[in-house]
Amino acid sequence: MPEAAKSLGLASNMLYCWKEQIKSQLEGKSLSVDEREELKRLRKENKNLRMEKEILYVQEVR
Repeated sequence: MPEAAKSLGLASNMLYCWKEQIKSQLEGKSLSVDEREELKRLRKENKNLRMEKEILYVQEVR
């Protein structure tokens, strides 16, 4: 690993960190960038749907 890092002009600890990140993602222990973006989008959508539901409920009660 140190030789590969040196040939790429990186510190070897960077390759180890990347390796651990990929391992975590493959094992389902962490989210990929795409998964984080989707989660953010879904949370926003969920918040909007809850607000719409509350508005409809208030209108129905009146």
